[in-house]
Amino acid sequence: MNARDALDEKEELPAQEVTKKLRISSNTKGDKVVVTISDTGLGMSETVKEKIFEPFFTTKPVGKGTGLGLSISFGIVRDYDGIIEVESVEGSGTKFTIRFPAAKEEESQKPMEVIGD
Repeated sequence: MNARDALDEKEELPAQEVTKKLRISSNTKGDKVVVTISDTGLGMSETVKEKIFEPFFTTKPVGKGTGLGLSISFGIVRDYDGIIEVESVEGSGTKFTIRFPAAKEEESQKPMEVIGD
Protein backbone atom coordinates (compact mmCIF):
# COMPACT_ATOMS: atom_id res chain seq x y z
CA MET A 1 0.00 0.00 0.00
CA ASN A 2 2.91 2.35 0.67
CA ALA A 3 4.19 1.83 -2.88
CA ARG A 4 0.76 2.50 -4.35
CA ASP A 5 0.43 5.66 -2.27
CA ALA A 6 3.90 6.87 -3.31
CA LEU A 7 3.00 6.36 -6.97
CA ASP A 8 -0.26 8.28 -6.56
CA GLU A 9 1.46 11.11 -4.67
CA LYS A 10 4.12 11.43 -7.37
CA GLU A 11 1.41 11.59 -10.03
CA GLU A 12 -0.15 14.55 -8.20
CA LEU A 13 3.04 16.67 -8.42
CA PRO A 14 2.78 19.53 -10.93
CA ALA A 15 4.51 19.45 -14.30
CA GLN A 16 5.91 15.95 -14.09
CA GLU A 17 5.50 13.14 -16.53
CA VAL A 18 5.10 10.07 -14.37
CA THR A 19 5.56 6.43 -15.23
CA LYS A 20 3.86 4.42 -12.51
CA LYS A 21 5.48 1.02 -12.00
CA LEU A 22 5.10 -1.39 -9.12
CA ARG A 23 6.97 -4.66 -9.40
CA ILE A 24 6.78 -7.63 -7.06
CA SER A 25 8.94 -10.67 -7.69
CA SER A 26 10.11 -13.75 -5.84
CA ASN A 27 12.74 -16.39 -6.46
CA THR A 28 15.16 -18.64 -4.68
CA LYS A 29 18.88 -18.02 -4.31
CA GLY A 30 20.69 -20.91 -2.70
CA ASP A 31 18.92 -21.68 0.56
CA LYS A 32 17.00 -18.36 0.61
CA VAL A 33 13.66 -17.20 -0.73
CA VAL A 34 14.01 -13.63 -2.00
CA VAL A 35 11.08 -11.26 -2.48
CA THR A 36 11.51 -7.81 -3.99
CA ILE A 37 8.98 -5.00 -4.10
CA SER A 38 9.96 -1.93 -6.09
CA ASP A 39 8.20 1.19 -7.27
CA THR A 40 8.88 4.34 -9.25
CA GLY A 41 7.24 6.55 -6.63
CA LEU A 42 8.57 9.45 -4.61
CA GLY A 43 11.41 7.60 -2.91
CA MET A 44 12.64 8.56 0.55
CA SER A 45 15.20 10.87 2.06
CA GLU A 46 17.94 9.31 4.19
CA THR A 47 16.26 10.76 7.30
CA VAL A 48 12.95 9.07 6.50
CA LYS A 49 14.65 5.82 5.48
CA GLU A 50 16.33 5.61 8.90
CA LYS A 51 12.94 5.72 10.67
CA ILE A 52 10.59 3.65 8.50
CA PHE A 53 10.67 0.53 10.65
CA GLU A 54 9.89 2.43 13.89
CA PRO A 55 6.37 1.84 15.24
CA PHE A 56 3.97 4.73 14.54
CA PHE A 57 6.37 6.55 12.20
CA THR A 58 4.55 7.82 9.14
CA THR A 59 4.98 10.56 6.56
CA LYS A 60 1.27 10.47 5.75
CA PRO A 61 -1.22 13.08 6.96
CA VAL A 62 -3.27 12.44 10.09
CA GLY A 63 -5.97 9.88 9.36
CA LYS A 64 -4.18 8.44 6.32
CA GLY A 65 -1.71 6.07 7.99
CA THR A 66 -0.86 4.55 11.34
CA GLY A 67 2.85 3.95 10.85
CA LEU A 68 2.47 0.30 11.81
CA GLY A 69 2.70 -1.56 8.49
CA LEU A 70 6.47 -1.54 8.03
CA SER A 71 7.25 -2.05 11.72
CA ILE A 72 4.95 -5.10 11.81
CA SER A 73 6.44 -6.39 8.56
CA PHE A 74 9.94 -5.97 9.99
CA GLY A 75 8.95 -7.97 13.09
CA ILE A 76 7.42 -10.79 11.06
CA VAL A 77 10.44 -11.05 8.78
CA ARG A 78 12.81 -11.07 11.77
CA ASP A 79 10.70 -13.68 13.62
CA TYR A 80 11.18 -16.05 10.66
CA ASP A 81 14.96 -15.51 10.60
CA GLY A 82 14.73 -13.23 7.59
CA ILE A 83 16.11 -9.83 6.75
CA ILE A 84 14.52 -6.84 5.08
CA GLU A 85 16.56 -4.22 3.27
CA VAL A 86 15.53 -0.96 1.66
CA GLU A 87 17.10 1.04 -1.15
CA SER A 88 15.58 4.38 -2.06
CA VAL A 89 16.42 7.41 -4.16
CA GLU A 90 14.42 10.49 -3.35
CA GLY A 91 12.30 11.38 -6.37
CA SER A 92 12.96 8.08 -8.17
CA GLY A 93 11.51 5.21 -6.16
CA THR A 94 12.11 2.54 -3.57
CA LYS A 95 13.03 -1.14 -3.50
CA PHE A 96 12.53 -3.51 -0.57
CA THR A 97 14.31 -6.85 -0.57
CA ILE A 98 13.20 -9.56 1.84
CA ARG A 99 15.22 -12.75 2.34
CA PHE A 100 13.93 -15.78 4.24
CA PRO A 101 15.51 -19.18 4.80
CA ALA A 102 13.82 -21.61 2.41
CA ALA A 103 11.81 -24.40 4.04
CA LYS A 104 13.35 -27.81 3.68
CA GLU A 105 11.40 -30.28 1.52
CA GLU A 106 10.15 -32.35 4.48
CA GLU A 107 9.09 -29.19 6.38
CA SER A 108 7.11 -27.82 3.46
CA GLN A 109 5.07 -31.03 3.16
CA LYS A 110 3.95 -31.24 6.80
CA PRO A 111 0.23 -30.67 7.27
CA MET A 112 -0.68 -27.33 8.81
CA GLU A 113 -2.03 -27.51 12.33
CA VAL A 114 -5.16 -25.43 12.90
CA ILE A 115 -5.70 -24.10 16.40
CA GLY A 116 -9.11 -22.79 17.46
CA ASP A 117 -12.30 -22.54 15.41
